[in-house]
Amino acid sequence: MGIEGRLRDLGLTDVLQLLSGGRKSGTLYCDAPLLGRRIRLGFLQGQIVEAVIDDATTGTSRAVTTNDIREVVHEGLRWRDGSFRFASGEVPSAQSSIRVAVEPLLMDSARQAEVWSRIEGRVSHARVVPTFIDIEPEQLPLLRLSSQQWEILTHIDGERDLVAIAEVMDRELTETAELVHDLIVAGLLVLREAAPVPRRNPTPPVSPVIAGANDLWIPGADPEDAEAHFGEDQDDTVFDPVQWGVFTDNGLPRRSTPWPPPRVAPPLPEPSLDQRELVGVAEGRDGPLLQRLGDDCARRGDLASAISHWADALDATVPVADVNRVREVISLATRLHALLQP
Repeated sequence: MGIEGRLRDLGLTDVLQLLSGGRKSGTLYCDAPLLGRRIRLGFLQGQIVEAVIDDATTGTSRAVTTNDIREVVHEGLRWRDGSFRFASGEVPSAQSSIRVAVEPLLMDSARQAEVWSRIEGRVSHARVVPTFIDIEPEQLPLLRLSSQQWEILTHIDGERDLVAIAEVMDRELTETAELVHDLIVAGLLVLREAAPVPRRNPTPPVSPVIAGANDLWIPGADPEDAEAHFGEDQDDTVFDPVQWGVFTDNGLPRRSTPWPPPRVAPPLPEPSLDQRELVGVAEGRDGPLLQRLGDDCARRGDLASAISHWADALDATVPVADVNRVREVISLATRLHALLQP
């Protein structure tokens, strides 16, 4: 069974329940292009046995423990936009000893979703970057912070987002986000958006196109020039862009700077056969050599000689490796040669 769709239409929770309830085996691909992240989950009999996450910034990482798989799944369950595709034919290897049931993951995800719904007013998503608030030290309020909150503060550098901080601290992302939320309420931290993710296929620069457009030859800029090219009254005349010089003879738009001459392919070298090969060709006994000589003639455009050599190869004492292929080539070359004849 192969399914695919958009996460906004069918959430990842429903997809995981479908695969788990049906005890499906295969690979689930999820892509969140706006976040620059992709995940791949391997299923065996409805259980997750492998997980891989691909980040446009940090690269690809493979889950090696049960907790790693849980983190990858929780990451995907937070996505609200993106696409998914399940390939039933891509069954992961059964060598992995990790087996993660889906139902406990979904229950834990529901608990985390409850936490996120409580803090989303200040912490909208996991990719925000916490930084210290810009106030004078004497203006700081008297605070009583827990050891976990002090630990969070030691990892705030203005560059790490919540995901990176959770990884450095080896803590659950939801717990990290909740601690950051409490520090925001306490007036110590503020959040900013992370730098945009570079596009995988960036749009090429348009400057060469603009430069080429500026170099196009435009007739009629001067009234006398227009009359010289198009005449005084051309209302009933069919406009021929090649005749009037708007296009060149080869169909390219005329430019103020002439087009460079077209490139001409260098001629192919003559076939090089040693003396023994020439004897075999002359006596008509070596089919592979005759076939090779015919191939060389075809590359030079001499179809008549090529057909002759291929026909001799079929009658040679030493047969060619693929007789049917040579006959098919002779048939095609004969028809092509007939079409090219005047």
